[in-house]
Amino acid sequence: MLPKKSPLIFAIYFLAACLACGNILLLDGWPLNHEGLSFFERVEVFRIAMQAGDFFPLWTPFAHNGYGSPFPFFYHRLYSTVIALIALLINSTYWSVKISIPLLLTCGAIGMHQTAKVMQLRPLSCIAAALLLIFANYTFTDWLIRGAVAEFSAFMLIPWLLYYGIKVIRGEPLSGIGLGLVTSLLFFAHSMIFYYAMLPIIVIFALSFWDGQNKFIFLKQSAINLLIFLGLLFVNISIYALAIILIKPEFNLDVLTTNFDISKQFTSFFDYLVYIKFDWGHTGGGYSVEIGRGITISLILTGIVIKILTKKSKSNLQTNQAKHKTWIFLILLTIIFVHLQFPLALLFYQLVPGAAYLQFPWRLLTFLTPILILLLCERLEFMATLENKLLTRQFCQLLLVCIVVHQIIFGINAQNIQYEVFSQKTIELALDKNNLAKSLIFGGEYLPQDLTAVPEIKPLIQTDNCQILDADPAIVLTEASHIQKISLTVQSNPSCQIYFNQFDNPFIKIIPGEGGSTSISEQKTIIVNPAPGVQKVEFLRQGLLQAIGTKILDFRF
Repeated sequence: MLPKKSPLIFAIYFLAACLACGNILLLDGWPLNHEGLSFFERVEVFRIAMQAGDFFPLWTPFAHNGYGSPFPFFYHRLYSTVIALIALLINSTYWSVKISIPLLLTCGAIGMHQTAKVMQLRPLSCIAAALLLIFANYTFTDWLIRGAVAEFSAFMLIPWLLYYGIKVIRGEPLSGIGLGLVTSLLFFAHSMIFYYAMLPIIVIFALSFWDGQNKFIFLKQSAINLLIFLGLLFVNISIYALAIILIKPEFNLDVLTTNFDISKQFTSFFDYLVYIKFDWGHTGGGYSVEIGRGITISLILTGIVIKILTKKSKSNLQTNQAKHKTWIFLILLTIIFVHLQFPLALLFYQLVPGAAYLQFPWRLLTFLTPILILLLCERLEFMATLENKLLTRQFCQLLLVCIVVHQIIFGINAQNIQYEVFSQKTIELALDKNNLAKSLIFGGEYLPQDLTAVPEIKPLIQTDNCQILDADPAIVLTEASHIQKISLTVQSNPSCQIYFNQFDNPFIKIIPGEGGSTSISEQKTIIVNPAPGVQKVEFLRQGLLQAIGTKILDFRF
């Protein structure tokens, strides 16, 4: 539940988020990054679909030289869906992508504020936690250097996962609803972040049944929260997950792992503390795995000081059970995700099904960054209680302010771009329908099985030994168009063939007319063989349930 002053908090964090990306917002275009213009292109593909009345696109003809791609179905869709809706409203994909960054940063910041508040931290710590997430090094790596906006959207949901997780651990009524909804959003935001979110989920429910001492007990409210969580997750994602299982064998997804050998992606522990190999502001290539030295080094030093002070302190260091379980929760998650950063975890990636799709371990900094920030704020407050003196409390508060200022300065400097920039004109040219169809949004990803190369570009519809008398909509005969319903009236000869130059897929239903049939070419495209005479041939978009039904019928027959 948001505080009464939530509009003010939103405004403060939105302004901070604008400061964190202000130079990029004012830039004519977008800086060079690992993704190029693909995230603009993906949003535009969704916007075109929505403009055509398809608000849940599963297939697009604007990929692979116009032969189409199931990337709207397989690829992380939350970001593209939400930002395409904004693009539809403001009539600009370019600006919708730009403003998405401060909006997402604000979402993450409010989540951090709320999590710190539910941890019973002081207002200064709540604000610091929010600002540190906005200006953390890895936050900039994610959206600015890598251009990984889908992962970034999931990243900004992790504070909310922690927020509702802590509520579940404490046995708060109906907190399973929030946890279930956030986890469902993670499923659509980024499948691998969702996959690894199961680790904190397991810890959350284990701690919810823990008595805080030495045994696990049955707690009615924890059981209710677990059932609510599982029920929401089932309702929200089960149908989509079933569709993935059924449709995945038709397309080559192996490229997602063969291009990245996870055993070669590990890096040094010290790189996470201070990464000196990357020159911020001067290159769009490479990357930095530094979380933020103001965060990590300060946390380590704070831990050392606490260890020294606890040996000297004669005060009662006991904390209430709620705070103790929260601290245990954050420590356990830190141990888990730190372990997964190093070669000791290689066996996990090799043996656990699906784990290697992560591609590189430091992607899990999406979890570690907010966790370590919260630990830092909590430990500084704890350190202030070890010596119950005003001077000690003021020192800890001043230290936290200095850490925040350090990260803000870093964030401002990181935006001082001295390398290549894609101009607004270049971006908007890339979003032209004809250029989209020829773009390399996904290169060789999501191609039909056994197809190794994309065929040369051809019109959407071609005919052999037959004449098209009418087409609805007529535009499909001259340019690529999002497929809702295409009706062709043809004068068919005995050897007539209609080449529908889309890869065969379960999201398009073909009605070949009375007595007609369909076949698949060597290039995995669709061929319609109408019966002789005047025939009506239709190509219809299929929704998710229809596609599932088609696949189930294929298995049966």
